[in-house]
Amino acid sequence: MKFTLIGHQFFAVADPVAEYRAGLEQCKLADELGYDRFLTTEHHLSPYGGPGIFSQLAAFARETKRIRIGSMVVLTPIHHPLHIAEELAVIDILSDGRLDAGVGRGYRPRTMETFGAAMDDLKDKHEETVHIVKRAWTEETFTHHGRFYDLEDITVLPKPIQQPHPPLFQPVLSPPSIPWCLENRINPILGAHLTVDDVTRMYFGYWKEATEQAGDPGLERANQQICYVARTQSEAMQGFAAVCRYCREFAKDLPNFPGSVWETYRNDLVMLADNVEEAARRSIVGDPAAVVDRLEFYRELGVQNLILFMDFGVDQSDVLESMRLFAEHVMPKFK
Repeated sequence: MKFTLIGHQFFAVADPVAEYRAGLEQCKLADELGYDRFLTTEHHLSPYGGPGIFSQLAAFARETKRIRIGSMVVLTPIHHPLHIAEELAVIDILSDGRLDAGVGRGYRPRTMETFGAAMDDLKDKHEETVHIVKRAWTEETFTHHGRFYDLEDITVLPKPIQQPHPPLFQPVLSPPSIPWCLENRINPILGAHLTVDDVTRMYFGYWKEATEQAGDPGLERANQQICYVARTQSEAMQGFAAVCRYCREFAKDLPNFPGSVWETYRNDLVMLADNVEEAARRSIVGDPAAVVDRLEFYRELGVQNLILFMDFGVDQSDVLESMRLFAEHVMPKFK
């Protein structure tokens, strides 16, 4: 099993300067401790996360030597696809081929519409953008005439180091996304954090059914979970209590479309904001021995890349300690 850390800017808890510096410190330590990847997020006009994803990835590339770095995710509908292709190719070069390119269509109406992307167009625009980015990376010159972009005799330089291009991945929160990921060789992040185990199991079931029908292209199956490790179980629960504020702020950030997966997820988060015990059951929390036991569920499920949210509003010193305890006492059991 591979272990990925994700940092993000939580402006509802700390000021932006501290948050960006914290992410850089976490990435450098993750490199030293032997984690497989470090990801950062893209959010705009929100206290839940911040902008600057390309700048952050370039800084991570400069400050690390071994760890893979990646985006979770570049919001494709608000960027021109050639801009995405160029920026990520440069980061792949600066990191000496260590980039994993996470892409996604976004979900916040305020962000997407303010940046000129209509909510009804997100899926189609995302898919067209990813198609163009892949062609920009792999073809010397190409022409594209689509619904959103008309491009004639385009040559994009530089090309990324990784061939044919950096690995692509995206969150999968609805079964209809699975066939498209399979067809386009997009590594899936199946399900979401803070959901019950049966929902996580359901998403991996969807993937298994789809690959049995269409064939398995050998993509890496990922899942994301909040994780907090302390020296004792009581210390872990005490520190994990910060998740309540995280749930409250995250819920504000989600759309409330009636009958949608987002409404269900949002209502769950509102409930978890007042129920730390249930949030812990849906996460990975405890002393190292308890965390090892908990990870058996994900290993048996077939998770190949476990994405860990350790920075969810706890103090930076506690995030770093949790990272160290996990690396020293948990990771060796699953490598």
